[in-house]
Amino acid sequence: SLMKAQGDVVYLHVLGQGLVFLNSPEAAFELLDKRGSIYSDKPSLMMAGELCGCKNMVRVLHWYADPSYNRAHDFDPAQVAFTGYGDQSKRQRKIMHKAFGLSAIPSYNPLLQSETHAFLRRIIGSPESYVAHTRRYAGALTLKVVYGYEPLAYEDKFIALAEECVDILANEIASGGGIWPVDIFPSLQYLPTWAPGSAFKVKAAKWKAKMEEFVDKPYEYMKNSIKSGTFKPSFCSTLLDDDSKTSEEFEFDLKWTANSMYSASMDTVRRISWGWCD
Repeated sequence: SLMKAQGDVVYLHVLGQGLVFLNSPEAAFELLDKRGSIYSDKPSLMMAGELCGCKNMVRVLHWYADPSYNRAHDFDPAQVAFTGYGDQSKRQRKIMHKAFGLSAIPSYNPLLQSETHAFLRRIIGSPESYVAHTRRYAGALTLKVVYGYEPLAYEDKFIALAEECVDILANEIASGGGIWPVDIFPSLQYLPTWAPGSAFKVKAAKWKAKMEEFVDKPYEYMKNSIKSGTFKPSFCSTLLDDDSKTSEEFEFDLKWTANSMYSASMDTVRRISWGWCD
C-alpha cells in the first residue's frame, strides 16, 4: 500500500540506514541499468567490511559443510561481496576476466584432465571416501591454477584455511542477514573491548586475523616460489611476470582477486563433484 501511495521509487530512513524501494521493472531498469554507473553499489558494512577486514573482498560463495566432512550438507549459492563499485572493482573484474575469459579457458585443459583422471582413480579405488577425494580435487585444481601450489596431503594447510574462513564468513560474520548493531550505529566501533556490549569487537579482531591469513599466505607462497625459482606457472605468476604491471596497486588488486578465485572456484568444483557423487 505504501508503494501504491508513494510511487515507483520510495526512500525510507530506518535506524540510521537509508532504504530505497523500486516498485516497478521500469524504475529498476532506469536506475540500475541505464544509470548503473551511478547506482551500482552496495552499502558498506562496518562489521564485515572494516572490523573483520573483508572490505576488499571481491566475491565469496556462501556454503556450509559438516565439519566432520563425513557428509556434505546443503549449499546456499548466495554471493557476498564487500568491494564498493568503483575503479578498484573495475580493475579486479578485468583481472578476473583474464583468468576466466573464453580465450583463457583452453589453457587449463591439461591441468583439468590430469586432476580429473586422478580424482576418478581415487573414487574408483575407495568410493566410501568420496568427500575427502572431492575436497582434495577441488583444492588441488584451484590452488594449482591460481597460485601454482600443489597440495600433497588430504589435510592440506591451504585447503583447510579456505574452508575455515568461508565457514566464518558464511556462518558467523554474515549469519542472520549479516547486519550487526555496529552497522546501524557505527559509533559502537569505538567501544573499548572491556565495555559491556563490546564482545563483537573481540570476535571481529579474531576473524580479521584469520581473513588476512586467508588472503596473504597463498600469495606469499607464490611470490617466494618465484624468488627461489621453484614456481610452477599459474595465473598469479603469469601476471606478475609482466614487469610493466607490477605496481603496488596492481599487486593489491591481484592478491584480492586471486583470493576471490581461490575461494569461489573451490566451492563451485566441490558442489558439482558432490552432486555427481551423490
